Amino acid sequence: MHDLIKNGKVLQSRDFGSDDAPKLSENKGEWFKRKTISPEYNPETQISTLKTTVTATGATWEYVITDRPLADRNDAELLADNEDNQVLDAELRLITSGYSDLEVITWGIQLNEATSYLKDNVSPTPFIDAVLAETGEDKIIFVEAVIEKAAQFAPAAGAAVGRKRKKRKARPGV
Repeated sequence: MHDLIKNGKVLQSRDFGSDDAPKLSENKGEWFKRKTISPEYNPETQISTLKTTVTATGATWEYVITDRPLADRNDAELLADNEDNQVLDAELRLITSGYSDLEVITWGIQLNEATSYLKDNVSPTPFIDAVLAETGEDKIIFVEAVIEKAAQFAPAAGAAVGRKRKKRKARPGV
């Protein structure tokens, strides 16, 4: 994946299928290959860390995911959690049917970019720009559709997660 950078801003992102990106004139910007560092897992602390660095802008995101140590959980609790997760997964699959799992993962990116764009129409929207470069759709219509779909998805998904949490909290010892 490459990002088109001009004046320190990511203008768009594109996968050229190789490490080589086309050369552009200086006034259009320059393509930089995106660099990603794989997640690291520390078995002692049971903490996973993912660090991603994007191109020449030097932007860095760090995600820290912490899991409750499995040694502290009994088999019945693990089984109940697994069943609750399966029910939640089935509900969310119904809500997101018609979309691939990997596309659903991009919804947060799309919503973030769409919201930023509506607040300030010069905000960078590399994901949305890449979609529109392929489809030729109007940007404002696409952005409004993203926000509308998010408004429909959020309450349905939130209710499903709430049912899971309510069921889990009702179990003794939780």
